[in-house]
Amino acid sequence: YFLPLTPSLCVAAGFTYTFLIERIPEGARFRAVRSVIFALILGPLLFPQASDVGKMLNLTVLGQQPPVPPWKMVASYLNSIRGPSDTLLIWNYLPGIYLTTEMKSASRQLFVLHFLDYPEAYEGFGEEILRNVKRAPPRFIVAPREEADFRTIGDSIHRDKFVEILKNRYLVVFTADRLNVYEHRGSGHAVSR
Repeated sequence: YFLPLTPSLCVAAGFTYTFLIERIPEGARFRAVRSVIFALILGPLLFPQASDVGKMLNLTVLGQQPPVPPWKMVASYLNSIRGPSDTLLIWNYLPGIYLTTEMKSASRQLFVLHFLDYPEAYEGFGEEILRNVKRAPPRFIVAPREEADFRTIGDSIHRDKFVEILKNRYLVVFTADRLNVYEHRGSGHAVSR
């Protein structure tokens, strides 16, 4: 998106620089003022490009790989063990997992956390999500690793019920950073790791 704008920004910066330099009277401070204007106009264009060059050198010359985000590790793991009809529920807002795995959500709400953060959504969405998880439990739930990360603004009732369901009906089968993948005990596949 920004790549086509780069030449336009460079030309505009060049014209701006030339226009401002022409207005400055010759004198002892001419060189210093010209240097400051050069830095203020072209600096913001040059620094990001130099940063991109540094990143490219790290990838190509040094062979360093960028770190893999935890959600991608979770999605990769789920792709390696999931079946065609398996369902998924995610606590945090991590849409990349659904997109990468192409798994269906166990509820019409794709993510639990952001609905429970709004007092207006406590009643309807919290109850609906819990009802769906109890009625047709998803094979996998992706949720925070630490119980303290199951934070909501004020709806601890729904959060506590959700954590209780995880503890009683699911096993942790994979961990990536601060995310756990829980598998339903009744799926016949769950093996704690």
